[in-house]
Amino acid sequence: MSSSFVDRLATGRPGLWELGGQLPADALVLQLGGAGWQCHVVDLTGTTSKESVIDRFAAALAFPEWCGRNWDAFNDCIADLDWLPETTRRAVVVLGATDLAQADRSSWGTLVEILRAVAASSEDAGGPRTQVLVLDVPIVR
Repeated sequence: MSSSFVDRLATGRPGLWELGGQLPADALVLQLGGAGWQCHVVDLTGTTSKESVIDRFAAALAFPEWCGRNWDAFNDCIADLDWLPETTRRAVVVLGATDLAQADRSSWGTLVEILRAVAASSEDAGGPRTQVLVLDVPIVR
């Protein structure tokens, strides 16, 4: 990934980006962090259900205890993130989603839909610009 890609993330519309494993997660996080992004890595390796996905996001993003293990609660938490340190740019790096995409296409599709909406709404929400980067699985269109 080049610095021009990081620049595009900073200046382009917030969204969901499919990177197809072009760069190891640690290198991606290092580049983004060096450019002033607050990065959160969500490793979904081995997840095959909605509940396990929500648990992984909850751990990586320090969801409050009241967050339930259903899509409505997940959406409420991922769309808010006010408990995280203040920032103007946030990146959520998702990796290891292959197992979920293969085992539970419905949950993978719902997750992508929610993440896409959260990223898009961050442009108008007045909070940090949020980019979601998926490293290893094609995004359902």
